Formats: sequence, C-alpha cells, structure tokens
Amino acid sequence: KQKTAYEIYQCDWSSDVCSSDLLAILMREMFVFTQKSKEAVEQQTMIPPLPENFKRIITAKKTDESLDTSIFNSHALNYMRNLEKLYNVEKANQRNQFNNIITSCVVCHENFCGGPIKRIRKFYIGKK
Repeated sequence: KQKTAYEIYQCDWSSDVCSSDLLAILMREMFVFTQKSKEAVEQQTMIPPLPENFKRIITAKKTDESLDTSIFNSHALNYMRNLEKLYNVEKANQRNQFNNIITSCVVCHENFCGGPIKRIRKFYIGKK
C-alpha cells in the first residue's frame, strides 16, 4: 500500500521507513514553521523550537533526482546555519537574522525549483 502525503508527513523521521519522503513535504513543513517564526520575531516573543527533522533536508528524497546534490547541499547547510543562528542572536538582531534565513531560501530556489520564490519573499520583515 502506498502512503498518502499525510501519512508520510506524520511518519517517524528517525526511521528508514521514511527514506522515500519527498523534499517537497519537508519544504511545506518549513513554510509553516517560517510563518510562525516570522510572527514571533515581529512580536518579539519566543521563536518556536527548531524541528529536529529539518536536519534531514540533505538526506530527504528530492522530487527531481537529477539535481546536483553538492550544490543543493551547500544551500541547505547555509539555510540550517542561518536558522540555528536565529536562536543565538539578541532579540534586537533577530529581524536581520530572520531575513538572512529568507535570503538563503531565495538563493537556493533561484537555483532549484524557482516556483515558490514570490511566496518566500513575502516572509521578509521590513522589505518590499
């Protein structure tokens, strides 16, 4: 039996059962996390905890298996570094760091799957 997208989304990310998960599913989860994080940064409240499964961005199965994984992986690592920095900067610098995260997403999507760039840019805080 083939899993539904919901079943894949809900599965245990630490197991090999999910090795066939598509990167697109992880991206959707990142989108929701980014919405919540933006609200927290704007309201200067606590940023949601970093989901552990985001670290699977490099190993998640890509929709397009022909992607140059070395280039993708460098973008993914940059995203993760920027995301982790968000938790370590002073509140006064969170907005700039959040925007660095969004920039890392835009740069990656300029190289891969450009479709959501317009949606991603809407996350910038204080930029038009």
